[in-house]
Amino acid sequence: MTPFIPAFRPRAALALIVVVSLITTSTILQTGAARGDETAASQPATRPTNGIDRVTPIAWAAAQGDTDKVKSLLDHGASLADQSFANRMTLLAAAASDGHADTVVLLLKKGLNPNIPDRTGSTALFFAVFSDSQDTVNILLEAGANPNAPNIQGDTSLHAAALTGDLAIIKALIAYG
Repeated sequence: MTPFIPAFRPRAALALIVVVSLITTSTILQTGAARGDETAASQPATRPTNGIDRVTPIAWAAAQGDTDKVKSLLDHGASLADQSFANRMTLLAAAASDGHADTVVLLLKKGLNPNIPDRTGSTALFFAVFSDSQDTVNILLEAGANPNAPNIQGDTSLHAAALTGDLAIIKALIAYG
């Protein structure tokens, strides 16, 4: 009998990171982000004691695709200077990883660079390809995302698209790169 080997699911991995981070962070995420509190908006959550990196309210809102909350937090002084979600991926990648096109547009308008890689060298476009969101991929490409940017393993967004088998995304990446 052949053993069951589960396939890698990027969205599931992101969800696991989010859940673990939320369980261990302070109530700033729950109360500050919900209220649009100026103090909570600009400060990271308390660093957990188990070594998991912090998640700011704006990072959480971006990962959830809550465009209104991201806008509200920015209006109340949240900073995009860090540009990271729990020191794992950029805010733009966090929004793109689940195809949150409206949030991606807002973050791009606020000046986030679509070519800033995360700690693995992957860009927002790489994550958008795995989200199967043609709109998000097109938005990033039109904003200047480099479809040929390799991550630290040498994989590009086109490699990711080949894995998903989405022909429309493959064609868009080839057209831009």
